[in-house]
Amino acid sequence: MTTVGLIIFYIGFFGFFIGLGAAIRGNLQILRINNRKQALLLVLLSFVLAIVGSMIIGPGPENTLQ
Repeated sequence: MTTVGLIIFYIGFFGFFIGLGAAIRGNLQILRINNRKQALLLVLLSFVLAIVGSMIIGPGPENTLQ
């Protein structure tokens, strides 16, 4: 389950920077983002994915109660 959480987190993490770059540039044809509204939706979605991925991963062994 940890690997799934890591994959989801990294997709969200990298998607955040791709969406941010598309929002600044205003157009990114590789991902077919045509305007800033779509880029900001990508940033929001990737932010949510990063949060969900970090919730799946959970705290490390040093942060758990024993």
